[in-house]
Amino acid sequence: MKKVLKEFWIGFLSLIYPEVCIACRDILFRGEKIFCTDCLLDLPFLNFSDWKENALYTQLEWRMPGLAGANSFFQFRKKSGVQHILHAIKYENQPDLAYKMGNWMYTKWGEQMKELAIDYVVPVPLHAARKRQRGYNQSEEIAKGLIENTSLKISVNNLVRIKKTKTQTKQKRMQRWLNMQTVFHLKHPNEFANKNILLIDDVITTGATLESCYELLNKAGVASVYVASIAKA
Repeated sequence: MKKVLKEFWIGFLSLIYPEVCIACRDILFRGEKIFCTDCLLDLPFLNFSDWKENALYTQLEWRMPGLAGANSFFQFRKKSGVQHILHAIKYENQPDLAYKMGNWMYTKWGEQMKELAIDYVVPVPLHAARKRQRGYNQSEEIAKGLIENTSLKISVNNLVRIKKTKTQTKQKRMQRWLNMQTVFHLKHPNEFANKNILLIDDVITTGATLESCYELLNKAGVASVYVASIAKA
């Protein structure tokens, strides 16, 4: 009886507040989530089966020597469903969407991640002032969704951002790198010593942000560092 009532209530609410496709804004049919079927089929999935033998790893490894692996869910394209996801997560107060993306990523990567023997999942941190303004850290929400129903541990208070930077969306590669110097701090380096770390970001462009985090983790004596994101540019 309770199950029937629950399904009735969910159905009733969906009539009043129907979910819409994040890309085209059309109403979703029953069984569709985040995207309608048409937009889902048009998404630029990367489908990397190996965390080393892929284009993202090749892009990042030269600036992060010793990087253990890298993966990303989508190829970023302007005016695509992927851009709509990232914009909604960052600027439209949708932490639940970031969480759902983390869930989705694990459905694709779960078996691969088990082989990586991750000790800590570490979201790239926001400056405290920006987190208060936004209300959440989108990378942290992605990480929480990623580890739901797993035994993986998340660390959100060790790696911190101590310098507030301006948005880097329209900045050139060298400027991005210069901006990220001395931005982060590791409060308890020994906590990560000899551990396998998975860094989570929303989108990877030049890799300057991840490089800055990576340098700190290396100095702390981690065993290995992997990186992952919703999209790569």
